[in-house]
Amino acid sequence: MQKFPASPDIDERPKAMESMYKNILVPVDLTDKNAAAVEEAIRLAAGKGTTITLLHVIETLDLPFEEIEDFYKQLATKARRKLRQLGKRASGRGPELRYETTYGRRVRAILDHVIDHEIDLVVITSHQIEPGDPPTSWMTISHQVTLFANCSVMVLRLDEADDPGA
Repeated sequence: MQKFPASPDIDERPKAMESMYKNILVPVDLTDKNAAAVEEAIRLAAGKGTTITLLHVIETLDLPFEEIEDFYKQLATKARRKLRQLGKRASGRGPELRYETTYGRRVRAILDHVIDHEIDLVVITSHQIEPGDPPTSWMTISHQVTLFANCSVMVLRLDEADDPGA
């Protein structure tokens, strides 16, 4: 009969487990619903060695950037302030936090960030899809990121009580 080694005592186990994710991206639209995604990213990053990036993409208009550059700079200033407010949730809880804003088309910018920064998990919120209205509700940003990202994506489905925009 084969004997199996005894399980280690709890005291012999490592004190700080490393997260299975090293780089977590949380795309945010600066609404309160993003708090759930930030909290989940913090939970998944429990332990050492994980970086969480809160990314806000400022959607650009079909005008020359220079013509409304001051407008974009105002949006970026507001976005950085809101990102830091969201990031306060992680204060003293372990993961390194980064705050980034960029300009462009939201889905493309998120997917580019995933590739350029070797992201291994995206945590994003979404509303419930309406089966009777597939053309509009199925092509959400979260749906597109889920389909096209080259890493794992966790989608947090918000019900109307959780989603102030619903």
